[in-house]
Amino acid sequence: MKHLRNLLILTLCSCASIPNTWVCRARSANEGFCTKTLSNEDKIVTDTNLLNGKTWIDLKIESVYVPAESWAEIKKYIIKQCKKRQDCQADVGVWSNKIDSVMP
Repeated sequence: MKHLRNLLILTLCSCASIPNTWVCRARSANEGFCTKTLSNEDKIVTDTNLLNGKTWIDLKIESVYVPAESWAEIKKYIIKQCKKRQDCQADVGVWSNKIDSVMP
């Protein structure tokens, strides 16, 4: 857990550029909806429709869960930091909207 905390701190503090990476949300016990943080790529992940070679069950096992209230605080911090930097200002709105698309 200490390594996870350190990774999260480094990620939140750097904000050099927003990565175009997958974020996912469960649709059911055996199915998830994933979207890229910046581009218009969406994917339903199941036992047969894989993401990066992994089933939805595989992704759930290795994922980190963040309560919505905690994520809201983290998101505010990321947006605040990115708005201060030229290298991620352009992407912060797109990123925020994509993240919101997977939140309840």
